[in-house]
Amino acid sequence: MATHDSAQDDTIITATGIEHGSATNSRRAFSIREFCVLYSIGRTAVYLEIAAGRLRAVKVGRRTLIKHDDAEAWLAALPEVKKSNRSLTERRRNNS
Repeated sequence: MATHDSAQDDTIITATGIEHGSATNSRRAFSIREFCVLYSIGRTAVYLEIAAGRLRAVKVGRRTLIKHDDAEAWLAALPEVKKSNRSLTERRRNNS
């Protein structure tokens, strides 16, 4: 969870929406900045994912937005981390 940079209110950005104090507004689309915060990914990586066609984005004037459904589809399509049978120590020894 990340806190929005606003001195005027207590806005909190979460994956399910933006909370203003005690009220929550469901978001249908995120700016690139909001997407980066919510999904813990860097700005350059977001644009690389868009360019590769793995993350769908839309334009509204000069703004690039990522729809909530497209963000969740991208997240669901990410590959799982494969479990290794070797310990971290064994892998480090073999790579040295």
